[in-house]
Order: sequence, then C-alpha cells, then structure tokens
Amino acid sequence: MGSEENQIVENVDITFFQEIQKGENLCYILFENEKKTEATILEIKEFPAFHGISRVPFAVMVSVEESTVYPQKIYPVLNLKNQVAEVFLVPVAREKGCLHYQAVFS
Repeated sequence: MGSEENQIVENVDITFFQEIQKGENLCYILFENEKKTEATILEIKEFPAFHGISRVPFAVMVSVEESTVYPQKIYPVLNLKNQVAEVFLVPVAREKGCLHYQAVFS
C-alpha cells in the first residue's frame, strides 16, 4: 500500500470481497482509534435472490488475529488497492487465537 489517498466504495457488492480473496486474501479493518488490523476472508457465501432486491444477497466471514473483541458496528474495511468500504461487522466466533466477524448484505 502506498501513500495514495483512499477511494471510498459507495455501493459495496460481492466483487469487492471476491477480488480480495482472489488476490492476496488480505485486507485491513480499521477498528477503534483507526487501528489497522490485518484480516483474511474465510468465506463468501451467496444466497438466493428474492423479489424486491437489486443485488444477490451474500455473507462474508473474516478472521483477525486479535484478542480484543470489538462490538458490532460499522467499520472501514480497506483493500490493497486503497479502496475503503464501510461494513457492518458482527463478532461471531473465537477460534485458535483468532476472532471471526461476519457481514451480511442484501
């Protein structure tokens, strides 16, 4: 990541996360006090579309090596292209020294 300014992703869709996963599978979550924490994508799961929504619903599970559990809320997620998306993350599991957070989009 260079010193370039971050580009805001207005309408986050599944491709934002698929591109992370296909690349180095590395992104950063800016938790409290803009603490940049490395995260990897464990799973991207698509759900069947239903009438009245404009995109395919999906869920993303990310993992961080972090001992502090941050509350569910919107956090900036930064990819290696300096694109940042505001994502509502929910802590869902602790496993082998990592915490897992989930985001659901519909």
